[in-house]
Amino acid sequence: MSAPLPAFAAAKILIVDDERANVLLLERLLQQAGYRHLASTTDSRTALELYRGVRPDLILLDLMMPHVDLPRARAAPPRAARAHRVPHR
Repeated sequence: MSAPLPAFAAAKILIVDDERANVLLLERLLQQAGYRHLASTTDSRTALELYRGVRPDLILLDLMMPHVDLPRARAAPPRAARAHRVPHR
């Protein structure tokens, strides 16, 4: 796997997934790709607090997990940090 472009090498990435195996896999893949600023949680109830502390550039969020209110999850980060909204399907 190649290293990230220099502009992205310092990117902060937040992983939120209730399946620990998925979190570990994503962390391993991202670390192998050269990303070093990773934060993760398996509890969606702590995701917003973690988001505010980390201020990630990218969030990998499992929307089908316990305690996730999809409309609230989609609205919370942009309000919390005035992040850019990414289109979704």
